[in-house]
Amino acid sequence: MTIEDFAAAIATANNKDWTQFKRWYFQAGTPQELVNEKYDANEKKYTLTLKQSCELSSQEKIEKVTKLDFHIPLVFGLLDSVTKKELALTEKNNTDFEVNSEGQLLLNLTKAEQTFVFTDIKNPPVLSINRQFSAPIHLKKSGSVADDLFLMGYDTDSFNRWESAQNAFVHFFKKQMQFLATQNSSQKVTQGGSKDSAFELMKSSEFNLYLNSLAAILESNQLDPFIKAHLMHTPSFAYLLQQVGELHPVNFLQAKNDLESQIATHLENQLLKIYQDLSKVIQNDYS
Repeated sequence: MTIEDFAAAIATANNKDWTQFKRWYFQAGTPQELVNEKYDANEKKYTLTLKQSCELSSQEKIEKVTKLDFHIPLVFGLLDSVTKKELALTEKNNTDFEVNSEGQLLLNLTKAEQTFVFTDIKNPPVLSINRQFSAPIHLKKSGSVADDLFLMGYDTDSFNRWESAQNAFVHFFKKQMQFLATQNSSQKVTQGGSKDSAFELMKSSEFNLYLNSLAAILESNQLDPFIKAHLMHTPSFAYLLQQVGELHPVNFLQAKNDLESQIATHLENQLLKIYQDLSKVIQNDYS
């Protein structure tokens, strides 16, 4: 069986024309998705604009290839920022989305830029998009870290909760790197973190919200321990290196240590309780 046979079988079963979708098989690179949002409180209207782009690879530049638009399927949801519940969207709100075989809401981006308008949205919504990593793309959202903190606590999609937690950590990591950089001219920075630099983090109300969101995750009775563990896992060195420009090794390590030490200190009681509970389970299993 060839890729063409496989794609044709899926297209036939779903009564879809996936000619454009097959561009994923012969166009190089990872598309970038720019997300812009606007909410009109008077009209209770939410406007979502998606714009895709994909840089040419070295070979494509040599061959002077013209890149065609991808078909990007995006599973999404909107959460009410006031009630913190997911909105049950219907055709009354928008007719451009569809519901897939798993009951998920789906937007199909097939052009360089598309705008989707949702009406009768009573409160400002928080967008959860590319759920379950429905498309292998790079997302660039216009929202603030407040949206990531909100999704950390209330999104019903585990992947997006995890990604929001990663995004929030990166946000504070970059801020701490900037703070440490300003200290270099006035004092020597030592590896391993310092109370002064870590204390600077605690002045941020956003960082305290981040810590409280992590605490809520640990205290939740609804989340599976496996999901909790992944949500608590901080980004790797390799991933953080991709997020910063010019690297200052000492500041890099200190910023990461500062964040992780504050997380550990703030969540000491919750983490200790989990350790004690799991220790009892292990003892009972082997007693």
